[in-house]
Amino acid sequence: MAVGDIVGEKLPWTFRLTNCSIYSIHDSQFLWNLVKPMSIGATLAVITKYQMPPSMESLAHLGLCIHTDLDNIRILCSSRQVGPICSSS
Repeated sequence: MAVGDIVGEKLPWTFRLTNCSIYSIHDSQFLWNLVKPMSIGATLAVITKYQMPPSMESLAHLGLCIHTDLDNIRILCSSRQVGPICSSS
């Protein structure tokens, strides 16, 4: 296996989630957002460092780098959402 086979076509990977949200449902009909819908993007890359001579057997360090890109996070909370959590203990 040649040096660089870890990279190339295998990495980087890009992930994208759209309209992600966290919510609670009340009375089987009301939907109340805890986190408003948002988009999340992430890129996963690899960083390698080899000892000499460079080969897969001389891989000294392997690092993963994750870059995230988020919309503004809007968190909403009401007493109706918190009440059942507090009263259940």
